[in-house]
Amino acid sequence: MTAPLRFQPFPRMWDMDSGGGPQVRVGKTRLAVADISNVTSEEMAESNHCGVMLMGVLFLAGAMALLIGVSHYGWRPRFLLGAGILLFFGLVSLYEAARTRMVHYVRLRLETKTGEVLFTSADPADARALLIALQSR
Repeated sequence: MTAPLRFQPFPRMWDMDSGGGPQVRVGKTRLAVADISNVTSEEMAESNHCGVMLMGVLFLAGAMALLIGVSHYGWRPRFLLGAGILLFFGLVSLYEAARTRMVHYVRLRLETKTGEVLFTSADPADARALLIALQSR
């Protein structure tokens, strides 16, 4: 590596341009501020724990199947090791699903004559700054 590591903040996902009339750049899309007819803001929160919960339940079901096989049907006792591993994975998955937190983000919907552009940010201050910049022009 010949170049040193440089830690720089990420550029903003939006920018206001004044050249040739006021324009706003949202991601890769450029819009004239005059074309924007309506701006709506909504705060959203979601949690994605269903997949981890499903895997935990499936691991626990596999462990129970092995335990029932060994205790009731006389399967070889070495399957208890597999049951223990599956039981461990199931409990860790359920613990991870219980610790899942909500992810909060703000979505701005910029409506124009030809359609709409969505701007989503996890930083409410960034979304508020875009909204204030659009309202000031």
